[in-house]
Amino acid sequence: MPKLLLPEGRTGWSAFHRLLISLLKFLAPFIRTADLQNASRSLFCGVRRLLLVLLHDFPEFLAEYYFTICDVLPPCCIQLRNVVLSAYRPKLMLPDPHLVDMRAEMGPVRPVLSDYAIALGDDLMADRYSLPLINALTLYVGASSVVQAKARTGTSIFIFTDLGRALFLRLATDLDIDGQHHLMSAIVTHLRYPSAHTQWFGSLALFLFAEVKSENFAEVTTKVLLERFIVHCPHPWGALVTFIELLRNPKYDFWSRGFVRLAPEITTLLESVSRSIVRGFLWDALRETNDGVLLVLLDSYSSPSVPLHCCATAAYT
Repeated sequence: MPKLLLPEGRTGWSAFHRLLISLLKFLAPFIRTADLQNASRSLFCGVRRLLLVLLHDFPEFLAEYYFTICDVLPPCCIQLRNVVLSAYRPKLMLPDPHLVDMRAEMGPVRPVLSDYAIALGDDLMADRYSLPLINALTLYVGASSVVQAKARTGTSIFIFTDLGRALFLRLATDLDIDGQHHLMSAIVTHLRYPSAHTQWFGSLALFLFAEVKSENFAEVTTKVLLERFIVHCPHPWGALVTFIELLRNPKYDFWSRGFVRLAPEITTLLESVSRSIVRGFLWDALRETNDGVLLVLLDSYSSPSVPLHCCATAAYT
C-alpha cells in the first residue's frame, strides 16, 4: 500500500482506488444481508482497519476519493462512512464547530477525484431508487452551484435564489419518505472539513429543514444527522457544525417539533446528544474503544506520530 500511495505525483492513487473499490464491492452484499460468517467478518474487520490506517497516514487520499468510496458502502455502514468523511488535509486546522458561522465562507473549492458523472445516465426509479444516481445528481448540482456562484458573485456561499436550491426543494417536497431519506443522506455525505462544498451543502440541509412544510421531512433530516453521532467516533466536522446550528438557532424551532416529543425514548436520545454537542464532548479529544480498535477523534489524527502503515498494530489496543 505505501508503494502505491507514497510516490510523488500520486501515480499510484488511481490503481489503489480501483483495488479499494473492488474490495468494498465484494464485501457489500455480506453487509447488506447481515450475513457475516467467520471469513466475511474477518474481512470486514480488515477493511475497517484499512480505512483507519488510511485516515491516519493518507487522509488526502480519502478526502479526494470520498465520493466513490461512500457510494459503494452500504447505507448501514455509518461508522465506516464517518471514518472516510472525517479525513482532511494534514496541515488544515479545524476550527471549533461551536464558533462557526454557517453564513460565511468556510474555505476554497476542493477537488473531487471521483468520476461522479458516470451514474447520471441511470434510471432514477430503477429498483425503487437508484442510490448511485441520487448521490451523483446531488454532488453534480451542488458542485455546479458552487462554481456558478463563485463566478457570478466572487463568493461560493449558499445563495437562496440559486437554481440548485430550487431543484432540491422540489425533490424534498415531492419524494416519499424513502426518497427523502436517500436525498438527505446524499447531502450529508458532503458535510466534511471546512470547504466551499461543506458550507453549501450544510446551508442546503438547514434551508430544506426550514422550508419543507412537512413534519416527516424534518424527522427524516434529524434522523440522518443524528445517526452520524450515535456511533463511535470519529464524527465528520461538517455534520457536527450543521447539527449544532440546527439545535441552537431559534430560526429552525427544533425543540418544538412534534417528533421530538413523540416518545420519551426519542426525547431522551436527542437531549443526550444535544448535551454532548453543547458541552463539546464530541469535539474534545475523547477516546473510545470498539472491538479492540482504538478510535481517536478526528482532530487527533492530524497530530504527527508513527505512520500506521509502518506498524499497523500501533492503531489498536
